[in-house]
Amino acid sequence: MQSLTDKIDDIFIQALYEIAQRELRIAKKNTPVGDYPDGSGKVGGTLRRGWAITDITKTEDGYLIKVKNDVDYASYVEFGHRTRDHAKWVDGYFMMTIAESKVKAKIDEIVERHIQEAFKNL
Repeated sequence: MQSLTDKIDDIFIQALYEIAQRELRIAKKNTPVGDYPDGSGKVGGTLRRGWAITDITKTEDGYLIKVKNDVDYASYVEFGHRTRDHAKWVDGYFMMTIAESKVKAKIDEIVERHIQEAFKNL
């Protein structure tokens, strides 16, 4: 039988994973896909496919999970950048920034639902 501490940890791990999945879904949806002419040899979608969720790790302060994109130009698309000649500014898409703010507003609701479901199953 699981200890109470283990059950509480499980509840928060499940809630944390749902929060990360929601952020991932919104970030992917908001990520632009390159549109290249036929015959160019380029395929769009690398940045969108680059989104991932890390494993949950236990830290001194609690648990940690990350939604990340390891594509080398992800930060330039997220926050914007200058053009190569430094003459203009290309606005960012703020894919993760938007995802984080949308999910942050629902965190209490998500955790509360997971707690209520756990109590129903006792």
